[in-house]
Amino acid sequence: MLAALMALAGIGIGACNLFDVSNTVLLVASLGSSVLLCALAFWALPRTLAKANLYLYLCSVLYVQISGAVDYFYVADSDCIPDGPHFSFRYYVTYSAVVQSLFGYLGVMLFQSFMRKWHFRAVLGFTVVLEVFAGAVDLVIVKRWNMTVLGVPDEVMYMLGYNIVFQVAAMLNFMPSVILTSKLCPPQMESTMFALLAGFQNFGSMVAGSLGVVLIQMLGIVTAADNTAFPSQPEALSPPPSPPPWHSHHPANSSLPNFVLAANAADQISATASPCDFSKLPYAIFLAHMVLPLLSVPLAYLLLPDARLTDEIRMEDDGVHHLPRKPPLRPLAPVAL
Repeated sequence: MLAALMALAGIGIGACNLFDVSNTVLLVASLGSSVLLCALAFWALPRTLAKANLYLYLCSVLYVQISGAVDYFYVADSDCIPDGPHFSFRYYVTYSAVVQSLFGYLGVMLFQSFMRKWHFRAVLGFTVVLEVFAGAVDLVIVKRWNMTVLGVPDEVMYMLGYNIVFQVAAMLNFMPSVILTSKLCPPQMESTMFALLAGFQNFGSMVAGSLGVVLIQMLGIVTAADNTAFPSQPEALSPPPSPPPWHSHHPANSSLPNFVLAANAADQISATASPCDFSKLPYAIFLAHMVLPLLSVPLAYLLLPDARLTDEIRMEDDGVHHLPRKPPLRPLAPVAL
């Protein structure tokens, strides 16, 4: 039942985004379904499992997705942002993807080498701090402080932030999350419970995307492809209606073709409308990628069990028991007869 309700909630939020409903409706749908599903999880799941599931869900929600606005800022041309980064798609997509893959693998190696015996609370809190640092790098680039204060090129600064630090942090966060999810699955229900917990985390990412849409629109951030900067109806670019026959000799442009009148109207609109507006993007980055993610650090100490990644966690009615991992049994030496 819980999985079915989650699927219905996901379809509902997707429909709200598809049909471009108001921010109020989208916000109510996202937050209302989140509260309902988390409450049902506490009713249907063991308390320790429900608390850990709530933490992983909130981690996904609190990192609000504003990638739509950030991506457009990085690749916008000089007409949109005269002093912007102006990244090429080859750099922003191809080169960045290669570096992200390499440092994602580095994150796996760092986790296996240094963090595999840490406490869940410590390793997840540490990764949040790294993600906030990556968000701070985006803030520095958007404010242009890397050029005016630090003297660091945009390409180098972006590589340091999202492509390196964030990818390492994302992998360091992913590995203990999967370990925690697998350890909390009850016996004989591992596959079902793992799918349910992973579904909660994916649903949290969907809610984070919806909250990002609301935040971008509330702050008035307008990208070059945003229809709010230009008329959304085709009639706005059409020529004015033809005057009645008895007035046909008055308009000076009455003899011009319709496509010329339409082009003149488009020129007038583009001259008065701003193609994009990223003046409030620093506020969005500061709130969505720095302030809100930090809230998950104290939540880790409230919702997660105090256990190491190498502990065996067994859920019972009275709580969680941490059983040290037993060394493997050695084969018995043959007995001489």
